[in-house]
Amino acid sequence: KTRSYEESIAVHAKIAMAHRHPLEGPLSVRMLAYFPYLKDWTKAQLAAAQSGEVRPVKYPDPDNIFKCIDAIQGIIIWNDNQIVDASISKYYDEVPRLEIVVRKVFSPGTGSLTMSDGSLRAYGQSPRHTNGKV
Repeated sequence: KTRSYEESIAVHAKIAMAHRHPLEGPLSVRMLAYFPYLKDWTKAQLAAAQSGEVRPVKYPDPDNIFKCIDAIQGIIIWNDNQIVDASISKYYDEVPRLEIVVRKVFSPGTGSLTMSDGSLRAYGQSPRHTNGKV
């Protein structure tokens, strides 16, 4: 299950990179994990989840989410030792997914990344919920 999920992430990472080489130097990674709303929630609970007031506090824990970084090695990044800043956030959404945002970390005065929003994004479907869009 984990292997096929990482393979899915790798496919999306290759699409995001469009035949470019992996990023070099220090990198920042932000992972946003989205989990499905629970079917038995009341309208008030659903509204709280949609607004971000209620967030997932269940499995998987952040270190397991971060293990998905292995799927983008050699594609978006050369190696996870390049990561100097990382964050993981968990939310509810109607489309379960994992978003991985990678940014080059620059020292003051060294320039900026030339991509329109300064990041590369790779999207993957949640491994436990196969009905989500990728």
